Amino acid sequence: MITEITPEIVAELFCNMDAEAQAKFFNEIDKLASVWSAPLCFQMQGITDDSGLSLGGRRVMQMIGEYSHWGLVPHLNDLKG
Repeated sequence: MITEITPEIVAELFCNMDAEAQAKFFNEIDKLASVWSAPLCFQMQGITDDSGLSLGGRRVMQMIGEYSHWGLVPHLNDLKG
């Protein structure tokens, strides 16, 4: 039984999701962050500035950004509408 939510538990849960669930996870972050008083980019900057973020953690963030970008490229014409 989980009595405390830790970064390690959230990471393990995320890693055990399939791709569809992981995509929904990021969609949910977008929904939650859309009502924050400051944009999500401020949170992302806070994460990158934190001394607790390891080189491996930075690589994960970079990889997510790169794959997200290149996954979007084939759909750019659709977005221009």
